[in-house]
Amino acid sequence: MPKKQQRNAFYYFMVDKQQQLREQGKVVSLKDMPVIASAEWNKLSEVQKEQYKLRAKHEKAAGSTGVTGAPLPRPGRLDNTGMPLSERVDTVAELEERRRVERECLKQQWLGKGDRDHVIH
Repeated sequence: MPKKQQRNAFYYFMVDKQQQLREQGKVVSLKDMPVIASAEWNKLSEVQKEQYKLRAKHEKAAGSTGVTGAPLPRPGRLDNTGMPLSERVDTVAELEERRRVERECLKQQWLGKGDRDHVIH
C-alpha cells in the first residue's frame, strides 16, 4: 500500500480558503481548490506563507496527515494591532516613571538643589 503524500503549506492554505468560501455560502470541493487558491497563494509574501509552512512542518513532525492534529506552535502572541506582545510598551508604567522623575526634579528645584535646565513635560 503506497504511503500518503505529505501535505504541504499550500494544502493548508487551500483548506483555510475552502473554509472561508463555506462561510460565504459557497461549496467547493478540495479537488477544485488548487485552481481557485493558486493565484492568491502566489500573491502572498513569504511572511504570510510562513504560518502555513509552520503548520505543515508541525503536522509532519506529529506524524499526522489530517487537518486536525496537535495544536500548532505559536510563533508569538499578537495583540489586536498585530504587534507581538513581547514588544508591547507599558505606557502606564512609563507615565508613572516620568511623573516620579518630574516630582523629584520639582522637589530638588524647590529646595534649590536641582538642575534648572531639566525640562518638565
